[in-house]
Amino acid sequence: MDKASAHSKKEKALKEKTKSKKQSKKQSKTKFKDQKEIMKGIKKMKKNLIRKAGAVVLAMAMILGCSMAAFADTSLGQGGEQGAFTTPDSPMSMSKTIILEKELVVYNADEEEINAPTMSYKYVVAPAAGGSEITDGADKHDPEGSITVLVKDGIGSPAVADGGIVAWEAEELVKAAKDGASNKKDIKIDFSNIAFKGAGIYRYMITETPVGSYEAAGITESEDNSHTRFIDIYVRLAENIPENVTKEELESTPAYWDIYGATCFITNSSMTEETKALNKTTGFVTTSEAEGSKAADSYYTFNVTVSKIVENDAYGATTIAFPFTVLFTNEKVSAGTIVKQGTGTTGTDFDHSQAVDLSKGELKGVAEIKSGQKVKYAGIPMGTDVEVYETNIASGVVYVVDTKVDDAEAVRDESVNWGEKPSAAIAQADDKASFESTKAVLLTEADTKDEQGHTIEVTNTLITISPTGVSLRVAPYIILMAAGIAMLIFARRRREMC
Repeated sequence: MDKASAHSKKEKALKEKTKSKKQSKKQSKTKFKDQKEIMKGIKKMKKNLIRKAGAVVLAMAMILGCSMAAFADTSLGQGGEQGAFTTPDSPMSMSKTIILEKELVVYNADEEEINAPTMSYKYVVAPAAGGSEITDGADKHDPEGSITVLVKDGIGSPAVADGGIVAWEAEELVKAAKDGASNKKDIKIDFSNIAFKGAGIYRYMITETPVGSYEAAGITESEDNSHTRFIDIYVRLAENIPENVTKEELESTPAYWDIYGATCFITNSSMTEETKALNKTTGFVTTSEAEGSKAADSYYTFNVTVSKIVENDAYGATTIAFPFTVLFTNEKVSAGTIVKQGTGTTGTDFDHSQAVDLSKGELKGVAEIKSGQKVKYAGIPMGTDVEVYETNIASGVVYVVDTKVDDAEAVRDESVNWGEKPSAAIAQADDKASFESTKAVLLTEADTKDEQGHTIEVTNTLITISPTGVSLRVAPYIILMAAGIAMLIFARRRREMC
């Protein structure tokens, strides 16, 4: 019984072991199968990720490509037109930011860079009335043949960069020339927010408004400046737009429209190839060839050089730097002006970095000038009066002072009070025992071109004093008088002797 029981237990244990092995084997197969499924899933996920990553890269490339196009602003510097077909029927999409130009012509006899006037302009772009016709050239199409289209009314509200403000500041330098140098700034107009309503040519008007007065800036407004320009925008449907897009979607989505051309005109009228060439402009600039030509605004300036000569006084000529005060006054120019000071002095405290109201007579150039030296002031608005004061700091000597303005005859200052500081003098930093304030005045006319620079020459000639205190200039007359008296006495005595 015990043997049978033991055998039975043994068989039972063997069956359990076999069953356990089968279950373990089955679990291993199931686990392996699960692992294969997992690996298969991982591979599938990798493929999907790679596919999606490729799509992302492609999308980024497209976005970057679009961004590059968006930032390539379109300048109308090529005669007021951009987008003309280089080969027949070949329009090319361009940036929706169109650049016009504002020009300021600056005059200066010495043709050097000077400080700009303080002046701003504001630009507003609005839809203009259509109805005019545009006829292009026969060679623009294949087969050849001119096409005439009706210009549409502009739509929407294009945005002008920087709030529509284009400005010149006194701190910046501008080019200048005797016959005028051109200085231009961009007027950037953005049409990217416009959802156009069909292909065609849309016309807009650009209006210029000066901020402040021309007179206060010292600028001469062009007599024929109408302060308006017109720009035609050539529009077509964009490529690769979604399928089944509705008319409402087209007319409300700016991205569905491309700009492929732009032309700026002086007048709002119909144009052929011939008349368009005569009426085109790059903006508010000089257009000498256009019908009813326009001229840019002008800024007329002049320069003045103050020089010093000391004669009959070698010591003073080599050792004394005479203080000069140069006063600039223009009752009309109040917007802020900077006059550029040159070199050639022994020292200066002239602040030429801050714009000053010329109408208040606040601009003073203070310089110390030795004999043979000079100081130059450049970029002074025409119409400004220049007053030059010299103070004699040489103690115990007296000078005769001659001032010469440009080519005029020298003028001798006879009004100097040698004993005290004249009332006309402008206060210097350090009062000296002996004063002399010589005033020279240069007057200029506004709105005129200065053909040559101006000069103010101050010459100090030392008066030599004799040991007796009598000026050597009087001594010859005294000697002659004494000789005459002596001759009279000699003649009288001789008659008495006879």
